[in-house]
Amino acid sequence: MNLSGLLPLINDRPNYQDIIQNLLENRGKVSIIDTAKPLFLAGLSHNLNLSMLVITPNIQRAKVLCDELVTWCNPKHPVLLFPEFNVLPYERLTPDSLTVQQRLRVMATLCQPKQVPPLIVA
Repeated sequence: MNLSGLLPLINDRPNYQDIIQNLLENRGKVSIIDTAKPLFLAGLSHNLNLSMLVITPNIQRAKVLCDELVTWCNPKHPVLLFPEFNVLPYERLTPDSLTVQQRLRVMATLCQPKQVPPLIVA
């Protein structure tokens, strides 16, 4: 199911416009309740048309948020998961090749200038 058709409805909300104005003017932090974050981030990404990086506290929350954002974002707008390494930097193990491949794919997407700006969840 795709809910991107509902994004224009939040554009008319004065609180939403105030938050965007504060972000553009670098006037402090924005606190959003967890249930509203996917809608807010999808709307922000849609309105600003910029690449965005959303950092979450853990990989489980990143996967859930990524799935929620796919529902809210336009299908043409890429939502990418930047997976964590499964080894610590000081361990003498090599990271999983699939994880390395996914991370490189996300970074390569950022290097393509004519593409729609991605929304990256880490």
